[in-house]
Amino acid sequence: MTRFVNLLLAAILTTCTIGAALISVQNATLVSVQWFGARTVQLPFGLLLAGGFGAGAIAAGLIPLLPSGRSARRRS
Repeated sequence: MTRFVNLLLAAILTTCTIGAALISVQNATLVSVQWFGARTVQLPFGLLLAGGFGAGAIAAGLIPLLPSGRSARRRS
């Protein structure tokens, strides 16, 4: 079961990476992001997409390290 899950996760990650690469190659225009009144410098769309994708992948990898909120020992 673990091998299947690892294969499925690798396939999803690969598909997203290829999709992001295709979108960024086809759309090379400069974009800027405005968030809470602050605006970023103009960057290529692919660079912005890759940064968001990388930040999301890192955040998803860190989620299992968070404490679950349950104590390790049960009272009996």
